[in-house]
Amino acid sequence: MKAPRPTAASSTRSPPCNGSIDNIATFGGNPDRVTVFGESADGSSVGTLMAMPAAAGLFHSAIAQSFGGPFLTRELATDITTAIARQRGRRPTVADLSTVEPNDLAKAGEETAATQHQHLDRWGPMAAHLTFFVPTVDGEVLPATPYRAWAAGAGRDVELIAGHNRNEYRLFLVASGKLGTIDDQEAARVLDVFGPGPNAEKAYRAAFPEATADRLWERVQSDWLFRMPTLRLAEAHATGGGRTHFYELTWASPGAGGLLGACHALDLPLIFGDFDSGFGRMLLGGPEPSAEAVAVFAHMRSAWIAFATHADPGWPTFDTEHRLTQLFDAVPTVAAYPEESSRQLWEHDDMAPLPLLR
Repeated sequence: MKAPRPTAASSTRSPPCNGSIDNIATFGGNPDRVTVFGESADGSSVGTLMAMPAAAGLFHSAIAQSFGGPFLTRELATDITTAIARQRGRRPTVADLSTVEPNDLAKAGEETAATQHQHLDRWGPMAAHLTFFVPTVDGEVLPATPYRAWAAGAGRDVELIAGHNRNEYRLFLVASGKLGTIDDQEAARVLDVFGPGPNAEKAYRAAFPEATADRLWERVQSDWLFRMPTLRLAEAHATGGGRTHFYELTWASPGAGGLLGACHALDLPLIFGDFDSGFGRMLLGGPEPSAEAVAVFAHMRSAWIAFATHADPGWPTFDTEHRLTQLFDAVPTVAAYPEESSRQLWEHDDMAPLPLLR
């Protein structure tokens, strides 16, 4: 079964921006209707751009898929950078690091990650995080976290789709080989590191009394890294006066014997119709996609194109009272945000930039 191909679309809007979009018409685009979108780290980049004064006016709409949450203070970023530079006998300066080949610098980061757990008392959650390379709130390029900036009105002129997948961290649980090996002690450790507030383990166990250790381990990291930051981003954008649409991908991947659920990155082959690559087949099944996979692809792809073209993906806008959410599944529906238990657990966490602890 072959996926349908999208058709070209155009629209009109306010006078075009200047700068980097001056040449977009050459590629068939409309300079009056520029949309940026990305997933995971790229989703975080999209949200960060919307909070950066230097990027104001360069695009009209944005789609942040699985917006990655951690932001660093300058002090924590400097401490981590110092540890990475030390792997190559360098100081954490532009002059010193510019002498290291980019691939070797990435390897230095990997070597630092191998012992990152030793820095838990200094780096907090970043000592257990998947990557060190996340945005820093430096007060200049990024004056504040996107949540704070957007709630204050930054980016209100940029229309937004934000959303996440239901089982974000399941991909990493399965890929790491840890599925079925997480015990209560390990779940407690992760809940303590990543959960909100000093009583996170108790709060999560009370909110999800039937959850296994595996599911608690997965849920709190899904919430910390992707789900709650993405939700907070949408709430802040709506609060600041922006036009906001929110979604959750709930359709479960048939890959890995059905163990993955609606995992992280499942939206990528569904947005791009990537049924033929190894990655696409791993998540969507192969060699031919199911009718359900094609249906979800068609719905998501058409929504993204409609939003980029006309600023309307086909479902109601999001606000902090009703939290209407498009659920992408075999049969798409619109409902109140379904992860309400997690939302309440994180409701009073300010998601401030992570500090250097000592």
